[in-house]
Amino acid sequence: MLGQYMDNIDLHCIFCNHPCESLQHLFFDCSYAKSVWMLPPLEGLNFNLTSDSPFLSLYTNWITGNSTNNVIEIIATKCWLIWKERCLRVFQDKSASSLQLSMAVIRHIKFWSPSLLNNLSMNGESSQASDVARTLVVDCIMNPNINKRWLPPNLNQFKLNFDASWIDEKSIAGYGLIFRSATGTTVQAGSGAIFASSPEEAEALALLEAAKWATIMDFKHFWIEGDCKGVLDYAKVLSSTIHWRNQAIVNEAQRILKSCEHFLGFTFSQRSSNNVADVLAKHARKEGYYKQQWRQMPSFLSYA
Repeated sequence: MLGQYMDNIDLHCIFCNHPCESLQHLFFDCSYAKSVWMLPPLEGLNFNLTSDSPFLSLYTNWITGNSTNNVIEIIATKCWLIWKERCLRVFQDKSASSLQLSMAVIRHIKFWSPSLLNNLSMNGESSQASDVARTLVVDCIMNPNINKRWLPPNLNQFKLNFDASWIDEKSIAGYGLIFRSATGTTVQAGSGAIFASSPEEAEALALLEAAKWATIMDFKHFWIEGDCKGVLDYAKVLSSTIHWRNQAIVNEAQRILKSCEHFLGFTFSQRSSNNVADVLAKHARKEGYYKQQWRQMPSFLSYA
């Protein structure tokens, strides 16, 4: 886009690194955009900007008031928020998953045109989104202020969640790790016992264990997520006041992760959405075993 008018502009797509970030690619062909279109509301719609497409004419008629087809409002909102997400990544180094963006679309429509969502009767839409995504989005519609569920990453990406369980400096602490796909499917889970002098040190050690595990398992295209903001802020090179000894632990985790192929970065989650890793950590602390690993969800996680 800007490359047509200015020199020294990076033409690569910020989402998927495609060599040419055209309007067609950004809003419709990019893997990130496609994952947004596959989520509610109106999942599965695929408009484009080619000359024989009705998209531009539909939008023009709607914005000038010559059409009452308000479905275009949702389509335009998705395009607008994809553009905003692109700008956030370019200028502020912030990012949201396609599921989070889908929720933002619904919150926007619910605020400005609540009757539109009701008319769509979302539960009756032909679903091409995963059950996990649909459940999360319905929760968002019913109560936009809650965020108690784990948010999956984008399509073809993974998340490695970690957590620690600590009682006191004289007792064994535990860490929990779970590696899941964009559909919420558990790929691997692991946990073990550690010794730590503080809750913060336990979280830093859990992050280090996550980094080691990612290297051993040769994980690719993944994020690491936890609920200890101080540790994660330091890992993301943000302002943090964690103890210098814990800084050294996080530095070691960062060093290890540099060897992982396509490690995507660190994300923070609320404790309530990190409950599976928390249960794993508590189980390891109570059982006191050194290390354990599962290829499927262990039975004691059935309620998590």
